[in-house]
Amino acid sequence: MRQDVLKTVMRKFMDEYPGYISFCWHGGEPLLAGKKFFREVVRVQREFRKEGQEVENRLQTNGTLIDREWAEFFKDNGFKIGVSIDGPKSINDKQRLFASGDGAFTRIMNGIDALRRTGITFSVLATITSESVGHPEEIYRFVIEQKFNAIKLNPCFGTSDLSVDLVEYAHFMNRVFDLWFADDREDISFGHLNDIINGLLGGKPRICHMRNSCYRHVKIDYNGDVLPCDSFLGRDLNFGNIVTQGICEIVNSSNYRDFFNESRRILDECAQCKWLRFCNGGCSRYTFDGEMEKGPNKMCAAKKIMFEHISQALGSIVRI
Repeated sequence: MRQDVLKTVMRKFMDEYPGYISFCWHGGEPLLAGKKFFREVVRVQREFRKEGQEVENRLQTNGTLIDREWAEFFKDNGFKIGVSIDGPKSINDKQRLFASGDGAFTRIMNGIDALRRTGITFSVLATITSESVGHPEEIYRFVIEQKFNAIKLNPCFGTSDLSVDLVEYAHFMNRVFDLWFADDREDISFGHLNDIINGLLGGKPRICHMRNSCYRHVKIDYNGDVLPCDSFLGRDLNFGNIVTQGICEIVNSSNYRDFFNESRRILDECAQCKWLRFCNGGCSRYTFDGEMEKGPNKMCAAKKIMFEHISQALGSIVRI
């Protein structure tokens, strides 16, 4: 992202949200932008910060570039860090590789060690693929051994060779749930599983996938293009460009209104489903195929399998 684009993004969004705003630096690999770029991010945010305004920075990284200097920068500037690692070396290095073909596990763990030595609490993101979906026990044991306490297990969705069958993913998640539930490890958060449990017990899920709340965030591409979120990168769902347009102009555009109105529409097949009040129609990522019209949610069958399994485990305290 060029410096002029960075300054425009910071200025316009920080002006629009004077109370609280959160920036999530994602990729690709965001640390490839370099330390100079992120020092400039912090400087520009200080330039445009309003009195009393809370500005949060989150960053998702594969961890391979993290050294002590990066870790100290994150700590000094309050960055919240997520590290992508897909399990133990035997699993991670089949699917998370450098261009050379070498596995990234050792470099990722070096980055994690740098964060730990600096006293930084971090979350973990594991991508569940066709390679790893058959190994829930190994991945769960890895989480326990590494003492990770906040982890998300996301399915690899799309058309790549590593894309996972979503029903197989549901059974993977159910097995992880069984292990976690049997161990009674309430000190560990498993993202989607926690949100399902919270919903089944009458609470409100935190994750956007179950809140029908696409409107709460947007993705800004390197050139200032505005999209629903990073799940829609490359699809024909561009709302405008923050460099050439104001926020009000973008949110009043027909593309923006049409997408968010459609994303909140409950499909006929969902309306009578007993799980609707828990999933709220599911994530829009699985319902849009590039057209401005929702189709059947590709995660629906998988989510029903997970809801059914977890609700049975929770027993009489769940009321459907």
